[in-house]
Amino acid sequence: MKDIRSQLRDWLAEICPKGKPEDYCQIMANSAKPEVMKVRLFTHDYQYTIIANELEREQPILKCAAMRRKSLAGASIIEYKTLVIGNFNRVTWELVKASILRFELVKIVAEAREKR
Repeated sequence: MKDIRSQLRDWLAEICPKGKPEDYCQIMANSAKPEVMKVRLFTHDYQYTIIANELEREQPILKCAAMRRKSLAGASIIEYKTLVIGNFNRVTWELVKASILRFELVKIVAEAREKR
């Protein structure tokens, strides 16, 4: 298996236009902790943080969380939600992608659902 940094970059290339995660992701490397890789993805309303970590258990883990980029009107708290935590593997990566898509989908009005 590739090291977690190379593998995560390859997986990010699958979801980024033209396969260029460096143009769409904030990839943060920490020289003090080379076994941890943190990536931020941004949409209009949310920031997604993906962390690959070889330190926490015998097997590396992959985490994904979503945070609202700005608070809702009248609210002082910014929403933060853990979407996925699992082993660093393809199955967890697929869950990360599906979770982000589910989080971004918006419900349509009933009239629009019935159009053919």
